Parts: sequence; structure tokens; C-alpha cells
Amino acid sequence: MAWMKDKKFDRVATDAADAWNEGLPFFTPILMPPTGQGGMSGRIADIEQMMAIIIGVGWQLHTWAVGSGGGASGRLSAMPLFVRPGPGA
Repeated sequence: MAWMKDKKFDRVATDAADAWNEGLPFFTPILMPPTGQGGMSGRIADIEQMMAIIIGVGWQLHTWAVGSGGGASGRLSAMPLFVRPGPGA
């Protein structure tokens, strides 16, 4: 299932870059953990990598929330709010 993970990372990279290039002040993706990891404690490497991709575009993490937004499955999802860095950042 590596191709699904790569597709997920590519989509986040494209969306983050598009929002940045459009000059938007905010970027608000929904990041889903891998299936089967939603109820477990510990690191979620997929979300860490997606957030690193977004920060690499230039966005700065402002705040985030976690909720069950995965449709009928009720999977947990991370909802970060990224902003453009302020002066002197």
C-alpha cells in the first residue's frame, strides 16, 4: 500500500504549494492517520511526514484540533491550521 501513502503525501504537497502560491493567508488540511492506527497511542509517522512537507513549503503551524472526521468509520483526523510566518519569523 505504499502507493496510497505516496499519493497522500503528493496530494498534501500539491495542496500546500497551491495555497502558498495563491497567496492565501491560511492552509487548513485534514490529515488522516493510516487505517487501523486511529485508536492507538504513540507516534503517527504519516501525519508527522505530512506536517513536515507542509512546513517545507513555508507554512507555520499555528494551532490544531483532532476530531472524528473520517466518515462512517469514525476515524480520527488531525485538523491543523497553518499560517504564513510573520515578520521576523
